[in-house]
Parts: sequence; structure tokens; C-alpha cells
Amino acid sequence: MSGSTMVTIAVLLFFVFFIFYKRDLVMRLFSVEAQTPANELQERLERTADNVIWRLEEKIAYLEALLKEADQKIELLESKVARDVQDEKGDSPVPEISFMPPARAASLYQQNSLQPAKDRQEEQPRPEAPAMESKGRPIPQDKHKVIVAMAEQGFNVTEIAKAVGMGKGEIMLVLQLNKK
Repeated sequence: MSGSTMVTIAVLLFFVFFIFYKRDLVMRLFSVEAQTPANELQERLERTADNVIWRLEEKIAYLEALLKEADQKIELLESKVARDVQDEKGDSPVPEISFMPPARAASLYQQNSLQPAKDRQEEQPRPEAPAMESKGRPIPQDKHKVIVAMAEQGFNVTEIAKAVGMGKGEIMLVLQLNKK
């Protein structure tokens, strides 16, 4: 064999060895680079999921506290209503109390307080100007009392507005004026 053939074989072997070596290096380089972003993405997703779960747990706890508070207010209101009914009827047994829709409560309140309100108005004429509805008509005083009574019973502005047939803004205005 001649010297040039040997050199050619040596160069060829060196080239094959170099390609195999670089191929392993390139594969290792790409596998490490591909694995690192995937791991980072997985870690970020896990942190985000933990954060979302934590927020949901906080909101659930808040809603449970609101439910407990609402239940307590319902029990308190039912006991007050039962006491009032018992006071009105004397010593008769207290019937089972259930939730009454705002419209029904407002109409019952109007029926029960309409005559005493008229009597009080006749006894004490008010010098102040009557409140005005949005269309320029005066709001009857018994509606004021219904609004205030429903607010004291814990009804919100929307429920009161539906019950008395007035707008939310008017209800809020009457309640603000009542505070003064």
C-alpha cells in the first residue's frame, strides 16, 4: 500500500470518527435544550395551577362565610317576626315562619300601616315639602315608610324597588334622606 492510500484511509477514518462524535454532541445539545424549556414550562404551569387553586379556596371560604352570615340574619329575622306575631296575637302558638317575597311583605306592611300613618299625618301636618318622584309627582309618605321598613328588615335596594314600583335611585335617595 502506498503512502497516499494510507493517508486517505486515515483521513477517511478521522472524518467518520469526527461525524459520529459531533452527532452525539449535537444530539446531546438539542436534547438538553429541548428538555430545559419543557421543564420550565411545566414548573410555570404548576405554579399557575397552585395559584388558581389557592384563589378558588379563598373565594370558597369567603362565600361560605357569607352563607353563614346570611343564615344567621335569616334566623334573627325569623325570630323577630315570630316575636312580633306572638305579641300581636297574645299567647297563641307561633306558626311556622317561612321567607316571604319582598312584594308580599311590602303589600302587607302597606295594608297594616296605611290607616295609622294617615292618622298621624292628620295629627301632625308636616311643614317640609313632599319628596318628588322622577316624573315630578310627590311620593306618598306611606311609600317612604315601606321603603325604610324594608331596608331595616334587611332587604336590598333592588328588592325594595321591585316591591314598591320605584327606581333604585329613588330608593337610595329616600334611604339617604331618612338617615339625616
